[in-house]
Amino acid sequence: RHPPLDGGHPGELVQAETEPEWPPGTAAAEHALTFGHLVGELVRRVDGRSIGRFVAEEIARPWRLDLGFGLSPDDQRRCAELEYGDPAWPHAMLGEPGSLRRRGLGNPTGCLALDVLNGPLWRGAEIPAVNLHATATALARLYAGLIAGGVLDGVRLLRPETVAEAVRVQYDGPDLLLDPRVRWSLGMPVEEDGTWGMGGIGGSVGYADPGRGFAFGYVTRRLADLERVGALVEVVERLTS
Repeated sequence: RHPPLDGGHPGELVQAETEPEWPPGTAAAEHALTFGHLVGELVRRVDGRSIGRFVAEEIARPWRLDLGFGLSPDDQRRCAELEYGDPAWPHAMLGEPGSLRRRGLGNPTGCLALDVLNGPLWRGAEIPAVNLHATATALARLYAGLIAGGVLDGVRLLRPETVAEAVRVQYDGPDLLLDPRVRWSLGMPVEEDGTWGMGGIGGSVGYADPGRGFAFGYVTRRLADLERVGALVEVVERLTS
């Protein structure tokens, strides 16, 4: 448990039996903290392994990706210590009190607090929506394998048709948490220019540009917005045009 940034109840959790806030299929809002638990539970019930073990054994190991959930003590010692790019960033990120954004990013509390993020409990936990620990190279290699239709360094993990379905637009419309129009695939936005990927809370990003034929990975320990990534993307796109 951690004292909430917005004055709510410490350790407050959304209960599984909570009624939907709108009829299913009528609106969309990013599950910023909980989407990974939904997917992880599907993996556990089908496969029997936790999402962290599954990712390690079925994805990271065969593709030689330096990433994972639920880090060992040795891997925790490799982690960078996070800090705020601006002391006001966590409060600005949460949005207005009572807003859907604050409820989506602040329940449960702690995911924007440095003493939680830099601590052994967080690094050793499996919170698959928000606590993947990875290098930029690992993110880029992951997306490179997806661009190639599910094969990397001669090791195939997915069929091309599986990748195509995963990045197909499933929803096109406003997102009630993110505000602007979003074209959602199975877990990540698809932009109008055909690129797809995901930006993380705090400014880290991984994405693929099939048209230009490159994959992009950026990680940072200074938690802030995505403006820094935008400048890097402009340079990469100029070099690959």
